[in-house]
This record gives sequence, C-alpha cells and structure tokens, in this order.
Amino acid sequence: MSVSSVSERNSKDFKSSSVNTCYQVDQQAKLINLQAEVDLLLLQLQKYKLQKESCTYE
Repeated sequence: MSVSSVSERNSKDFKSSSVNTCYQVDQQAKLINLQAEVDLLLLQLQKYKLQKESCTYE
C-alpha cells in the first residue's frame, strides 16, 4: 500500500464516516488518529518486509 493510497483511503473513510456517524467530534478525532497510526504501522511493516526480502536475495 503506497502513501498515496493510504491518504486516498483515509479521505474516503473520513467522508463516509462523517456522513453516517453517531460519534461525538472528539471520538471521531481519536478514531481518525488511530486509523492513521494503523496505516503508518502497516507501511513500516511493509518496509521491513521489503528490507528482509532484499537481504535474503543477496
């Protein structure tokens, strides 16, 4: 997942969640922050996986 696809997904998620939501604003902000943290962790895992794969091919 590229950074641009993460950003696109976040904007889509935010638009859909802001339309049909029962959450308070502070809860929405916490949820968005958690989604961003998860996306960042996924990107880091992908980076480590690529590094590991490149080391095994050498």
